[in-house]
Amino acid sequence: MQADKRRIQTAVLGSADSEEPLLLPMEAIELDVFRHRYENDTFWCGTLLGGCGGQLTTKLYTDRACHFAHHPDPDGLPHVCGRRARGVNSADHLYVRSAAAAWLAGHGEQASFEYARTAGEPIGSVVDIRWQHGALRIHLDQAVAPVWDNGMEPVLGMGVPVDRDTLIRRWYVHRIRLESQGTTRQVRIGTEAFARTTEWFGLEDCEVTSNGLSTPAVQRIIQARSAPSPAKWTPGKKLDTAQGHPGTGPAAQAALRPPDRLHHPGGLGVPRDHGAHRRQPADPGPTGCRCTLGTPLAREGSRSPPGIVRQPGAGGGRAAGREGQEALAARHEGHQGRPLRG
Repeated sequence: MQADKRRIQTAVLGSADSEEPLLLPMEAIELDVFRHRYENDTFWCGTLLGGCGGQLTTKLYTDRACHFAHHPDPDGLPHVCGRRARGVNSADHLYVRSAAAAWLAGHGEQASFEYARTAGEPIGSVVDIRWQHGALRIHLDQAVAPVWDNGMEPVLGMGVPVDRDTLIRRWYVHRIRLESQGTTRQVRIGTEAFARTTEWFGLEDCEVTSNGLSTPAVQRIIQARSAPSPAKWTPGKKLDTAQGHPGTGPAAQAALRPPDRLHHPGGLGVPRDHGAHRRQPADPGPTGCRCTLGTPLAREGSRSPPGIVRQPGAGGGRAAGREGQEALAARHEGHQGRPLRG
């Protein structure tokens, strides 16, 4: 076996089988602080990292990235290690375990963890998390295809694809990513839905529910999908408001009215300039009769022809009933017989 010349950026603390990961800083000034902090600890090429179990030391450089390195073999030859993943993200499964254990403990849940492996695949591709009321399977890469609806909710890494039909059928899926912060990696949970931007949250913003992992985005997606759809409307076709369809009630109908019309208290739509045609008291006529616009005696010299009552704002007239004509004529004759008031 040939030695792998790639630089090692992650290790575990204390022993070869430890589950406590460490990320070595790449800058020399940061490595000085790191060494001081862990001066009484030992670093190992952990078996849960797919490593050889040998002890590691730190290498400080000013012209290139700092990294871990194996101690030389007793014969002085370079140490041979078959570890395949050595980069910054090579201990992400251990960081996921640590973060998930603390998060679930904060919700009163005690969890168990398993680093599932398939033949020929490196450890760390999948992390199974189980607790009394639920289970998650974390897919950090594409080595193992996610299985839906088998009792374990998949949470997909950034490089794990999900098809359109799955997004539509399930409404949403969760994703996971890890970000470097100093000598550790922070877990972020994303919620992806069809035709929506993935929203990201810290674990402190997530919850454990009867349906599994939940984020603030899940609540918004469920509310949006659960809201009743507005009724479809075809021009020229009257909507059936008796069924109580959303968008067809009085408020919605009022919003559809033309903007140049107002709602009248009596239920009638009237023009905005309706006030210009309201009946106003007129000056006393020459007969002393205080008439109203719209009656036959509105103005002297502007009497309507027999049987015709003028309407305000109208260019013509309309015939009144026979009884109405006789009553108006009697009133007119009575006024003519009275002396004019000064």
